Amino acid sequence: PDVIIQVAWELSFHIFSEYSLTEPHVSHALSDMLVSETALFIGNSMPIRDADMYARGIVNCTGKAPWLELPLCGINVAGNRGASGIDGLLSTAAGFAVGCKKRVLCLIGDVSLLHDTNGRSE
Repeated sequence: PDVIIQVAWELSFHIFSEYSLTEPHVSHALSDMLVSETALFIGNSMPIRDADMYARGIVNCTGKAPWLELPLCGINVAGNRGASGIDGLLSTAAGFAVGCKKRVLCLIGDVSLLHDTNGRSE
């Protein structure tokens, strides 16, 4: 079963990444940007699933995908669960950045971003 999962993961990533800018490709590319001076905030629903499936090294910390390289076990990762799953994600990511005193890369959906743009007002 592990070989089947590995082959399925590799095939799906290559298909998605070669033909367009897709959510799996963004998750994978974002994971390449993570260094010890950064943290990661992940939105609900597909962003968290895409990060789990396609981000290099993040799943390695859980032992789900031991064939992946570049373990990122020292990276702070956070998320939020609102009433609909999208409430306040941008504001929470900003608060997370202030709290951990690191640059935070934010992986959220387009509707989540639009839903909380008023959180940027002073």
